[in-house]
Amino acid sequence: MKWSKALSLFENDERFKAVDRPRDREDLFDNYIVELERKEREKAVAEHRQKMAEYRKFLETCDYIKASTQWRKIQDRLEDDERCSCLEKIDRLIGFEDYINDLEKEEEELKRVEKEHVRRAERKNRDAFRTLLEEHVAAGILTAKTATRDTTSDEKCNEMREQRKKKRLYKSANCGVIPEL
Repeated sequence: MKWSKALSLFENDERFKAVDRPRDREDLFDNYIVELERKEREKAVAEHRQKMAEYRKFLETCDYIKASTQWRKIQDRLEDDERCSCLEKIDRLIGFEDYINDLEKEEEELKRVEKEHVRRAERKNRDAFRTLLEEHVAAGILTAKTATRDTTSDEKCNEMREQRKKKRLYKSANCGVIPEL
């Protein structure tokens, strides 16, 4: 609202007349309008945040959305929900991309944890094998001239070989190559 319109609305009001100087009246009006616009902006931002939060909760409930899901393939399915339709298309896309990025981070973290578990298990296996070798050397079963085939009767050695085969199979399965055993 402009000052000229406000002046015509309030000119007969006693509260308006209580302020003596016209310049003070206009300043009070301008300050009020600025404050009102700020409050309206804050309210709109809060409502937008609330709608985005509801949209995020909706996306989290959709079990058909995975980290590899593409927006163009799923947007029509999402738009049927009221939590989605109350947002602008760009806001829907931004919310979806944020959610997918979070899913990708979760997947990467799970892969990292799994890799760490495998690394620790492999280290334990190596340490156990070294201990076994040291025991065999101490018992005189293993010497520098002992052939591998001579250790096949030992059950612990066979177990270690099986673990090594499994490791090679696991690694090759990730690469798409099947090794010779």
